[in-house]
Amino acid sequence: MLFTEPRFALFVAVALAAYYARPLRAWQPATLVVASLAFYATGQGAPLVALLLASALLNGGASWLVARSATAPARRAWAVAGVALNLGVLAVFKYRALLSLPLLPATLPLPVGISFYTFHGISLVVDVWRRDYRPPDRPARHARDTLLYLVFFPQLIAGPIARARKFLPQVTPKRSRDIRWRTAARALIAGYFLKLCVADHLHPLTALLDAPLFTALPAMNVLALLAGYSAQIFADFAGYSLIAVGLAALFGYVLPQNFDRPYAATSMRDFWRRWHRSLSQWLRDYLYRPLGGSRRGRARTAFNILVVMALGGLWHGAAWGFALWGLWHGIALVVERALVGDAPPTPGRGIAGALRATAVFAVVTAGWTLFRFTTLDRLRLFALALRDGATETPIVLPLLVLALYALPVIALHAMPRLGARTAARWARWAPAIDGLMLALIILDAAPPAPFIYFQF
Repeated sequence: MLFTEPRFALFVAVALAAYYARPLRAWQPATLVVASLAFYATGQGAPLVALLLASALLNGGASWLVARSATAPARRAWAVAGVALNLGVLAVFKYRALLSLPLLPATLPLPVGISFYTFHGISLVVDVWRRDYRPPDRPARHARDTLLYLVFFPQLIAGPIARARKFLPQVTPKRSRDIRWRTAARALIAGYFLKLCVADHLHPLTALLDAPLFTALPAMNVLALLAGYSAQIFADFAGYSLIAVGLAALFGYVLPQNFDRPYAATSMRDFWRRWHRSLSQWLRDYLYRPLGGSRRGRARTAFNILVVMALGGLWHGAAWGFALWGLWHGIALVVERALVGDAPPTPGRGIAGALRATAVFAVVTAGWTLFRFTTLDRLRLFALALRDGATETPIVLPLLVLALYALPVIALHAMPRLGARTAARWARWAPAIDGLMLALIILDAAPPAPFIYFQF
């Protein structure tokens, strides 16, 4: 069941009615757990539900033992065991072919969203070990809260990645009168607009990147397709994240904002503060800093960045192309630090800022080739298409169509950061903008395509 299907709206309406029903108010977390498991059962069926229950048992048990252990070595041992088991599950289901793991069936299906709820499980175990979150005294309450944290349907399949220490304290009684209707409505409208009216219109155009047809196109058109893919993957994933935020708000929960105009970044470090923020912050807090961060000299800092970005790339998929994509960003971050030092580059303004943002966009867009073409053969075909089509005259109409559907992404990133006074003025136009997006969703939605990040 996709977020873009009409039956999903019916599912949410029924779940909300049960969730806020007065006789079931004391059972709200359990109601949300049942609704979430029912949501997954309609997709991948019993195997995914069983895996989620096993993950909840693993992480609930490990975090409980960490919290209740009397000595520091015991706490550490249970934390290491919990993290290792999570990574083991991820390796078995996602990386068995890449790692050539023996004695495992090659046809074992890849559960949807496994990368996301595995990171959720690790967050729970580590947050308890660091004493950033203390489980409730009753084991049954902790088991229920852990299950809800792992299966919460708005965000499990493609994020945002919610921290245990921030999500679990929110498991409290909710009332319908406390729903942040404006926040929920604006997030849902913007999310569905980005998905249905931008990403899904770009999808059939950028699909040429998957076929040998692009080898016969002029180089300018091939590059335009790649730039269109940059707009598509942003609109697709940012759209999903906004839908997740809006749905969570309907049930009284706050999820982290996952994107902040990433293509307006004026440095690579700035880009990773804006793109998939929940993942980049997770990698920073649970991997980069434990490795030593930037505290052990420039050589070790560069090594840590490359390791973290390569692993972050592999998190997206079990193919070396994803590792190369992560390394591409890691190298860009290392080179940037070597050129400007450890202090974050100051945001540029005017022409200088625009040029820096263009350079960052070019680096990021070039990196999408490694993300989209996960084999060397496809990368070679892409490079040959650019070489062979360099002297051909561009075909104008496809360029105009790509620009038309990418226009909302361009406009969003071209807007300057708004000060308090300017933001107040823009707020007057917010209802009209929301109304326009809603009208376009109704009148101009493209046929729904699967969310790109569902594969991770």
